[in-house]
Amino acid sequence: MVVEDEVVDLIKENSEDLMLSPAVDDSFQCGENVEVLEGPFQGMMGTVLQNLNEGSRVAILLTLLTSETKVTISRSHLALNSD
Repeated sequence: MVVEDEVVDLIKENSEDLMLSPAVDDSFQCGENVEVLEGPFQGMMGTVLQNLNEGSRVAILLTLLTSETKVTISRSHLALNSD
């Protein structure tokens, strides 16, 4: 397949608009307090233990009834607790 010169020129002219922003390290830090936004633990607060699977999942410590329990949850289901 041959790409016409006009198409190449158009891509070059708009290349800044097409650039992806650099990756941001949005993983949680050990010890940070987080809130669970979705799932069966929604609304609960926890403490980050570690990032797993390159940050896509996070191990957190939740207090369930009278004991602390380690739970692994999707990073997208968590938010940093600013309290």
